[in-house]
Amino acid sequence: MESEGRKSIIDKLIAYHVARAKGGNGLNTVEVTAVDKASAHFGFLFIAEDKYTNGLKN
Repeated sequence: MESEGRKSIIDKLIAYHVARAKGGNGLNTVEVTAVDKASAHFGFLFIAEDKYTNGLKN
């Protein structure tokens, strides 16, 4: 069963990228993001529905 958290921006994902930035990396690429339900494979971030975009508003 697929977890809603796997598709959403969650605090754990934000903390991961903040730690990379604090470490001084030169380029931080988040990951593949699905913008259409048909392309939303398991584990991809998903922004085709509003309920998944709250983490992008921080």
